[in-house]
Amino acid sequence: MYLVLNFKRLVFVLLSVFFNNYSFSQESAASSNKKHPNFIMWREVEIKPEFIGGIEKFYKYVGNNFHEINTNLSGKIVAEFIIETDGCLSNFKIIENELGVESGKEYIRVLQNCPRWIPGYNDDKKVRVKHHLPIIIQKGM
Repeated sequence: MYLVLNFKRLVFVLLSVFFNNYSFSQESAASSNKKHPNFIMWREVEIKPEFIGGIEKFYKYVGNNFHEINTNLSGKIVAEFIIETDGCLSNFKIIENELGVESGKEYIRVLQNCPRWIPGYNDDKKVRVKHHLPIIIQKGM
């Protein structure tokens, strides 16, 4: 999906494919996993977390709120975060960054100010869900 930003003609590509491949959820005591005792794979969560208004609205939120200082850069930033049981986002970490420290800080700032999500559920209980969310920034279009 592409979003054209009014700010310095940047284009964001949010890769929703990574939602399915690189996300995890808190594990119940009954299904303990020795390697990752607190999380299970996203695809095993019965009801996935969702941004209120849907993923399109989330993409729009990021596109409207990310302010890149250096508009001559192009590249990918991947953030990891947890969607808590109350829908807040926490535990932010940049796990890949082709644009530099300031761009990574800006991406975390946008995520920290993000509206609450609808939490994920497993076995009829709210669970914490870990996401890896990449964005691609391209200069001018």
